[in-house]
Amino acid sequence: MASSYDNKLRLELIGTGEQAGSWGDQTNLNLKSIADAFGYGSRAIANASTDNITVGDGYSATDYDRSMYLKLTGGGQACTVTLAPNTVSKVWMMQNDTSYTLTFSQGGGANVSIEAGACKIIASDGAGSGAAVYDVLNTLQISGDLTLKTSDGAIINLQTSDTDVQLGEVLGRVDFKAPDEAGGTDAILLAASVAAVAEDTFAADNNATKLSFQTATSGAAAETMQLSGAGHLDVTGDITGSTINADGDTSADDNAAMGYTAAEGLILTGQGSTSDITFKNDADTTVFSIPTGTDDILFPDNAKAMFGAGSDFQVYHDGSNSYIKDAGTGGTIFLSNSYSFRNAADDEQIILATQDGAVTLYHNGSAKLSTTSAGVEIADSGNTGIAVTSTSGIGSIEVGSAASNAAFIDLKTPSSDDYDVRLSSAGGGSGGSLTVPGGTFSILGTDLHQMATFADDGAVTLFHNNASKLATASGGVNVTGTLTATTNVTVSSDIRLKSNIETIDSALDKVKAMRGVYFDRHDDEATRAVGVIAQEMQEVMPEVVVTDDTEDKHLSVAYGNLVGVLIEAVKELSDKVEELEDR
Repeated sequence: MASSYDNKLRLELIGTGEQAGSWGDQTNLNLKSIADAFGYGSRAIANASTDNITVGDGYSATDYDRSMYLKLTGGGQACTVTLAPNTVSKVWMMQNDTSYTLTFSQGGGANVSIEAGACKIIASDGAGSGAAVYDVLNTLQISGDLTLKTSDGAIINLQTSDTDVQLGEVLGRVDFKAPDEAGGTDAILLAASVAAVAEDTFAADNNATKLSFQTATSGAAAETMQLSGAGHLDVTGDITGSTINADGDTSADDNAAMGYTAAEGLILTGQGSTSDITFKNDADTTVFSIPTGTDDILFPDNAKAMFGAGSDFQVYHDGSNSYIKDAGTGGTIFLSNSYSFRNAADDEQIILATQDGAVTLYHNGSAKLSTTSAGVEIADSGNTGIAVTSTSGIGSIEVGSAASNAAFIDLKTPSSDDYDVRLSSAGGGSGGSLTVPGGTFSILGTDLHQMATFADDGAVTLFHNNASKLATASGGVNVTGTLTATTNVTVSSDIRLKSNIETIDSALDKVKAMRGVYFDRHDDEATRAVGVIAQEMQEVMPEVVVTDDTEDKHLSVAYGNLVGVLIEAVKELSDKVEELEDR
């Protein structure tokens, strides 16, 4: 009798008289195959629409297809996997570690599909051409407790095989049953149930589903509560508990009330004739209410909304005025991207403020002052953009533009239409001016010390340490003190600017008539000076003496003009030296 192979694990069944001298070895190989069948195996699925898992005859060191737990990897598409041969009857734990659905078949019978990432226990019946594959746990009954534990939370999936879900169809249900007996007090099997029921026909954009809760008292379980797909809870009967948390709203036809019987300590009334919801205190006085048909919350006069442990922040209305009161140690902070203050009729803007934008103040509905990225912008009214008048009679300031579009800033005295000081532009980028009509303009430093003055007659005076140092006059410029130049001090001497030119005669006699002196100045006694006396120079060369336009008519000497006299005097001396040398 020749050896054959069983249809469980394809183990070699040694026939009588077979495997002489190697019977023990073959037995060991069969035992290894049995061990492999209880172990873990892994193999890749072909990137194709079909593939085979084959349990080979006898032992093979690389035959992982007989493993009880088989992990399938790879694959680039949905695949039908044939369990071969079709005579093998076996149980597998199949883990689909591919990214596609795998369908397991053994012939012309039933198939089992395993989705990507799922694991199922399947069995092949080995019935030959009509062999079928079954989901072992398709109908599972457990006597005792069932514990599901995973590192990221256990999930139980209840899924309908119906590919066309209609309104009212059950997607999945958990039943709680009484003991399975034919009669007696426990004859009604279904005691409670939780079911997921379609609320509409399913589509790509619609899977509305409610949870239906069925309970029973003396008969079969019936629906006593449902949670809609939109989150609405509908309960048949009373809701009792120490704490009830509700989120969402009710439909228009839901008449509801929640109350406390001891003098109506708390009353919530839906669909009332005056108010849908009313909150009352223990004195039966309304604290606030929601008027029927509105979304408003109504607080009576002097009812305060208070915030903070010490009720520091309060909002209320006293019947005449409305109040926002903050008595806390900090400030009141308003957080918003935009603020708009309008009148009660909502037809006139008062203040508008926007994030990263302007803050605008209005008068009679018209913008008057706005902040900008550059500063502050004042609305123009005629030729004046800003007009600020002192209430104490000090004066006013006006900023605007004239008819020529030249901008100006005016400082004015009280009750006067004329300006005292005007800073203006000529318009068109052509410069500007500072105007002080009928007076003197001064620039003052610390302690009101004079720095510069500009007189109405055109005189300009520059000061140092509150003392005049340079002043313009009708005759030129008067300098008090030392005039220092880092390069040259020049006087215009172009012949084109001169006429009636004569050579200075008797220059040496004129120089000999001059007297050079040392002296002390009354305004600077600390410095010993050297020069000439102007009155004496008037007798010798009156051309170099200048009288100023002050009240005292002080005399000055143009020392630079003496150069011409000295040149001619040196020339006369040179001639005399040459005569002496020729003798």
